[in-house]
Amino acid sequence: MITELRKTTVQAVAGLALAVGVIMLLNETKSSGEALESFKLVFSSSVATFIGAAIVFLATVALVALHFDDIKRILKRH
Repeated sequence: MITELRKTTVQAVAGLALAVGVIMLLNETKSSGEALESFKLVFSSSVATFIGAAIVFLATVALVALHFDDIKRILKRH
């Protein structure tokens, strides 16, 4: 079982990694310039974009894994 201190530490690091990953992912993003009804983002295929996407994915997996029991309990109620 994971201790509360370790869970808090992992949660803080994963949250920080998620923020850094989103910044890296969106740094190379360009708007398509279309109206808001058909707004699209265009991602470049640079190394920073792929690294940012990987960091976002891994941080999201870590956060979901930390809160899996809570998520399961909430979904079971509904």
